[in-house]
Amino acid sequence: PSSCAISKTKAGIASPRTLFKELLSNESMKNPDLIELCSLWQSDSWERFQRAMGHESHRLQKVLILVYPLFFGLRYAYIPRGPSRLTLEFLTELKKLSEKKKVVFVRMDPPQYMHHPMPGYRLMRGVSPQPLSTLVLDLSLSEQELLAQMKRKGRYNIQLARKKGVCVRMAKSPEEQSLFADIFFRLLQETTVRDGFSGHDLGYYQNFLREIHESEIFVAFLGDVPLAAGIFVFQEKTCWYYYGSSSSTNSTVMAPYLLQWTAILE
Repeated sequence: PSSCAISKTKAGIASPRTLFKELLSNESMKNPDLIELCSLWQSDSWERFQRAMGHESHRLQKVLILVYPLFFGLRYAYIPRGPSRLTLEFLTELKKLSEKKKVVFVRMDPPQYMHHPMPGYRLMRGVSPQPLSTLVLDLSLSEQELLAQMKRKGRYNIQLARKKGVCVRMAKSPEEQSLFADIFFRLLQETTVRDGFSGHDLGYYQNFLREIHESEIFVAFLGDVPLAAGIFVFQEKTCWYYYGSSSSTNSTVMAPYLLQWTAILE
């Protein structure tokens, strides 16, 4: 699922009190446990990053809940990649928090579909900040096995970038990280225009790298000229390729391919 918001099926948006009264009356919801949470978006690092961006955060049974303003003093809550099953106790606490913070609806994008019925309510599909789909690589495989799974063109482009003299560096100090963030942002301006999407301001990426301590930034150079950059998060046994940017200059040397391959090997 991408994103959903819980709301009343009749008479528009329900108040927090009405909303949770209906949810808590379902006997089948008293036993399911909270499933294991996705580590990155429920981590202390992610909460620290959100606070650095000026967002309000709360924890209920270790679940991260972000609260955003709407209008007329009302707010909505967002549970990023939270549990797919909710306990009665959790919903009771969430109801109290919602009433206190004037939250009119709760938005979720769990990694799996919600496993419990919601009598009188429906899940409304919304636009999610999380990707609708992703590609997962098994990094326990050897380099040869990973390369064998690629298309022939992918393997060729990695080798081509090496032959052309592309060099990929990972920032090794806070000063280099700041420099690479500036490079990433300059390349991003080209990328957003070329590919037709919008990015964030420079401060967003600087905060991301500073507050999410597991994040790393790579830049691919041809000589002294930066051609591609990527921000990755290495957490426990998982690496996320989070943001990427590239230049239209010297695109034939295939710098992004070698950059991503270097991160995979890291």
